[in-house]
Amino acid sequence: MLAKLPRIFIANVGANAAHIGMGLQSPRFSDGRFEFVTIPEQKELWSSSSPDLLRYRDLECFNQPGEVLARYLGPRSLNLPTHFDPEFRSFTYGDECEKTPRAAALKQLRSGDLLFFLARLADYDQKTSRFTGTAGFYLIGYLEIAEIISGVRQETIVPPALSHNAHYRRARARPDLFYDGFYIFKGSARSRRYEMALNFGRAEAEKFLRDKSGLEWHWKAGRSDLQTIGSYTRACRCILDASRSSEEAERTSAFLEWVSIANQIMI
Repeated sequence: MLAKLPRIFIANVGANAAHIGMGLQSPRFSDGRFEFVTIPEQKELWSSSSPDLLRYRDLECFNQPGEVLARYLGPRSLNLPTHFDPEFRSFTYGDECEKTPRAAALKQLRSGDLLFFLARLADYDQKTSRFTGTAGFYLIGYLEIAEIISGVRQETIVPPALSHNAHYRRARARPDLFYDGFYIFKGSARSRRYEMALNFGRAEAEKFLRDKSGLEWHWKAGRSDLQTIGSYTRACRCILDASRSSEEAERTSAFLEWVSIANQIMI
């Protein structure tokens, strides 16, 4: 029974508190829907004119197809290239698993594992067209891993299903810098971008997650829940593996039931 439960990984993605000054926040609306705003590309690419790069001005809203995402962004960011990753069109995610300690654990991913994406979403008042100042962490979707391209260090023929990923885009723009051993993870047809953001606060963290030593999280006085969740999820890692213990198998089952019911999508 345990072997049938997928392993659960998590990656903290998208614009965060450090990007607010650039006018970059992912808006969450009162009905639970949201738009996902990705991080800026690396500064070496900011002055690039490569057509391979997506810029914030190029992005469309998910909830209002044809409407530009720029309506929720600050003007100083619009001409910057964005690291559009994960992308929920062909369902890929890339990372520098050999270069960046934060992403090293993703090298453990294998076919059938689930990679969930956690993002900071900021409440947005559509009546006033302003952010309210309140934010939280939410699950916004997942990949069921179907294919892995590992350690890309040279230009190669890219399958069409992977060519839209940000790591290939920036490597084509600056092949001298960004064929740096990146990994690309392709999701199966069961992968999803959620329509409704799934709140992931202290209660959810205490119920489902443990730290890398298997202990409950420590919520330090003087730190907000948002800061604590951000700290514990900064590094990508396997958060649930049913094969490790019966107790973790129960938490895995409970987690999968929770996300399935919340989004009416059975996993």
